[in-house]
Order: sequence, then structure tokens, then C-alpha cells
Amino acid sequence: MNRVISRLIVGAALAVAVNAHAQISQWSIGAAAAYSPSFYKNTSSNTTIIPVIGYEGEHIFLRGFSGGYRLYPVGTPQNIIFRFMYDPRTFQPEDSDNIAMQQLDERKNSILGGVSYQMITL
Repeated sequence: MNRVISRLIVGAALAVAVNAHAQISQWSIGAAAAYSPSFYKNTSSNTTIIPVIGYEGEHIFLRGFSGGYRLYPVGTPQNIIFRFMYDPRTFQPEDSDNIAMQQLDERKNSILGGVSYQMITL
């Protein structure tokens, strides 16, 4: 009986290991929502819903509001990644009833960028 259980465990482990290396779909589609509470005095909160496309390639990736470029292929033990992220938050001075807030400049949506170093260890 122990031999049968051992074989089942080994067989299940091998099946999981083989499936872990199977390639998943590179494309995805969906919807994303961003909720921005009232950051500024006497303004209402904002909710943004947009369709998003996801893509995981060897070097390029898109994930919702962010994306990037890997210098080396995915899975490389060490990598340098250039990233960007869309920030939908805005501010319209005329939306506030506060006189001091109306004197501020408008804040437009923006794109943030950065570089990161990734090291995969076991």
C-alpha cells in the first residue's frame, strides 16, 4: 500500500512540475477601476473605469495601468526593468468651493516611470 501511495505522490509531483512550465496565454482583456478619494478640500471623489489589455511577452509587458520593458528575457536570474504607470488622478480648481483651493493649478493625469533591478534566487 505504501508503494502505491508513494507512486501517486511522485506522479502528482511530476504532473504539477510539467504543468508549471506550460506556457500560459500571453494576452488578457478586462476592465479596471480606479477609485480616488477626495484628496483636496471640498472636492468629490473620482471613480474611473476603463478597459485594459494585458500582455506578457519575453521583454514587453502590459498589466492594467502599468507596463514595462525587460532588458533580458523573462525568467532570467538578473534583469533590469524599465516601468511606466498611468495615474488617472486629476484636480480641477473650479470643482472646489474653497477659495484657497480655487487658486491652485490644475492637476492633469500623468505617467510615472522608473527603473528596477530584479534578482531571482532559489
